[in-house]
Amino acid sequence: MLLRQEYVKLQKKLAETEKKCTLLAAQANKENSSESFISRLLTIVADLYEQEQYSDLKIKVGGKHINAHKFVLAARSDSWSLANLSSTKELDLSDANPEVTMTMLRWIYTDELEFREDDVFLTELMKLANRFQLQLLRERCEKGVMSLVNVRNCIRFYQTAEELNASTLMNYCAEIIASHWDDLRKEDFSSMSAQLLYKMIKSKTEYPLHKAIKVEREDVVFLYLIEMDSQLPGKLNELDHNGDLALDLALSRRLESIATTLVSHKADVDMVDKNGWSLLHKGIQRDRGEYCTKTNQTWTDQHLKGLATSVPDLTFSSKMSLGRKYMGGVENQKILKIPCSLKTT
Repeated sequence: MLLRQEYVKLQKKLAETEKKCTLLAAQANKENSSESFISRLLTIVADLYEQEQYSDLKIKVGGKHINAHKFVLAARSDSWSLANLSSTKELDLSDANPEVTMTMLRWIYTDELEFREDDVFLTELMKLANRFQLQLLRERCEKGVMSLVNVRNCIRFYQTAEELNASTLMNYCAEIIASHWDDLRKEDFSSMSAQLLYKMIKSKTEYPLHKAIKVEREDVVFLYLIEMDSQLPGKLNELDHNGDLALDLALSRRLESIATTLVSHKADVDMVDKNGWSLLHKGIQRDRGEYCTKTNQTWTDQHLKGLATSVPDLTFSSKMSLGRKYMGGVENQKILKIPCSLKTT
């Protein structure tokens, strides 16, 4: 919290310094005083905020109308949802959050922006700035939002940044995502579109299929299958850095639909992992419960390890049936029910 407060203070000081530098640059070779034309103009514009003096425009904000000045708005942006700002007498902004809109208008006149530790407010302000192409305001918002980004919300802010093409915020979120990639949960990705998530996964890992399965996103798996069509089924049978098979990851998470899809695309159900264990071995190993105690674990493992390889001509479902029969004496123990529809051709 302390670091965040210091960050906000530094951002405010930076904005003030940039404003002073801009003013000094405009006054170069001119009289450098508060009575110079540039200084007086900025002061007058700031004092006109919400004032009726010289007002030639009404802005509808919520249920009220705010006095405004066309030349001030025109100096900030050419995009105000109107073909010609000079020919209108009212600008309707009632569709936006009134508090956010007033914050934007205050910045337009005074160049002042008070940061709030409210990510929703800052995000809405950034979107409004983007809508009216207020680049400087959007950049200020980006820097403010960056102080609020953490592991739990970095995905959400990455989406917002990508939507608004806010490169500074997007790169910052990407760094946090990369640093905490293994800490992110499937829930963190739940609201992300398949296209964006697939793009992110490809940039962060050598094995995007395995990660897509780990976050339980079948739509991302489909995107992978479409892109890698010419390299199938080879890509489906790769071991990741942990020595895991994509099909085994799907089966271990009870993702039957994804597992069926992988098999239909010719994933090899007889593949073994880095330890030489087949899917059948691992399926039984995972869920045989209390049966494998310290006294019989070695005995059971020795027999299961030779089970599938001893009958190579059987279909996968037949091997599974044989495995269940082999473990038939364990009536009260759970055994992984791998879909019997998964057969090799």
